[in-house]
Amino acid sequence: MKYKTTYVAGSFDILHSGHVYLLDKAKSESNKLIVGVNTDKCTSSYKGLPVNPYYERAKVIESLKSVDLVIPRESINDIEIAQKYNIQARYITFEPIKLEGAFKENLDNLEKIGVKIIWVDKQFPLSSTLVKERVIENHIYKKIVTYRENGLSYQEMTKKWFFSREAIRQIANKVSLKYKFEG
Repeated sequence: MKYKTTYVAGSFDILHSGHVYLLDKAKSESNKLIVGVNTDKCTSSYKGLPVNPYYERAKVIESLKSVDLVIPRESINDIEIAQKYNIQARYITFEPIKLEGAFKENLDNLEKIGVKIIWVDKQFPLSSTLVKERVIENHIYKKIVTYRENGLSYQEMTKKWFFSREAIRQIANKVSLKYKFEG
């Protein structure tokens, strides 16, 4: 079924292939795709401050060929947006069984006014949070390699970084299974 107007919302803090897949899927089933990019205040209300400010995240989403319109999303309540833009379907990747609280209430309210909720399977086990963790782990791992090559012990690293010796080992081993550290 082809919808006249569909809607996707999110923080889109660090754009990844999962986001692109969701947006492409929503656009392929509609004439017009509207994307609500969470404002910094909206994002920080449930997941902490974003890495990138709203205007940068909105600009990136706006540049995607599947997106017709980007709007600021001030809260997770999408009723006013749905009514203002005559949204017919809301695409989402959250797992329905994990959805709770205000997020579930928002979707329930959208369904009550006739907006169809379309659950899109995550094609990739990605999230902006996982990407951020990977960046941090890789950064720390590179420092560990450099410090170890220069003779710095784990004990000296713990003083420098305020990480425990075991935490440093775990990060090093998680990021690169082929490079185990001793000592």
